[in-house]
Amino acid sequence: MEFTLFDERWLPKSVLCLRDYSLNKFLHDLLAGITVGLVALPLAMAFAIASGLTPQAGIYCAVVTGFLISALGGSTTQIGGPTYIGSLHVMFPHIPLIASGGVNQQTAANFILSGAIAIGVGTELIPTEAIQRRQSQRIHELARRFARLVKDAREQIAAWKKTQVVKQYTGTEKCEK
Repeated sequence: MEFTLFDERWLPKSVLCLRDYSLNKFLHDLLAGITVGLVALPLAMAFAIASGLTPQAGIYCAVVTGFLISALGGSTTQIGGPTYIGSLHVMFPHIPLIASGGVNQQTAANFILSGAIAIGVGTELIPTEAIQRRQSQRIHELARRFARLVKDAREQIAAWKKTQVVKQYTGTEKCEK
């Protein structure tokens, strides 16, 4: 058994990703960071205001948690997943949201249940190797599974909506004192 003073298993993924980091990746990351910042900072301010705090508290929270997630996170592609879609759906219920990135067979239903009206999938739906080998049965089966996951999630939403009781107000009701 070889003894090493430094075990890579304990390093954050963000440090390990620096091995093959290039200018091209940096430019892509910079663009992604600007895009996320344009969405995350106003969202954090809105959450803070809705919680009774100042907008500055929301910005501080977004910056600190964003740094911690990027420094300690284990994924280079997933920002917030279904939870993020769900929080956006709560704030903007009339805006249709489409999830893309981080969508696979394990997360597809969660994205739909969280409020996404559609999901964008690429190589997670059809692996490149299946296309190269012309595995039409495998491709068909994977597409059928995804469609079934989405259909089942939509059926769950429809069943849940049927159980919700919504009282209609006519405007003539009197407020309690």
